[in-house]
Amino acid sequence: MRSITTAAAFAIAASLAAGQESGKSGKGSKSGDCTDCSVDTLTRATTVTSLAFETYGNENGFLDFQSLLDFCCNKDERDVFLAAVEFTQGCLVYTDCLLAETFAQIDDPSSNKPLPIAEGGFLIAAVNQFCLAEQIGEKLPIGGDCPTPDELCAPIVAPLGACVVGPDN
Repeated sequence: MRSITTAAAFAIAASLAAGQESGKSGKGSKSGDCTDCSVDTLTRATTVTSLAFETYGNENGFLDFQSLLDFCCNKDERDVFLAAVEFTQGCLVYTDCLLAETFAQIDDPSSNKPLPIAEGGFLIAAVNQFCLAEQIGEKLPIGGDCPTPDELCAPIVAPLGACVVGPDN
């Protein structure tokens, strides 16, 4: 796992590069029932995915319950991560809402076992949502009223009484 500083620097550099490329590249075209999406938006989705998995992914390439704990238990790292994500995709999707969707996937209340998210699945969801936002020209979800990171972390950390320190914390 890379350090958050390295991952944040990667996200910022990739985002800046995407901004420079987008004027030259125009729209990327997909065949079949896929829709057009700019290279800039595809790069943003890829960068956010890389940032999430480099920062919080496990050695098997998944975001899992331990990823949520790592996110919730290290506020300094979380703040840097959220700033990098906001910088990368903030014009397309509300960061708190993207985070809430990720938490909902992993911490599935209908299951006794939290569901991990594979990197490919995360990327597909990010591309779909970012491209939709680009196409409709509005930040998603419309209204953007989603729980804050502290609100998302409270039910995860509270039952533990405190954050559990593992080998990667």
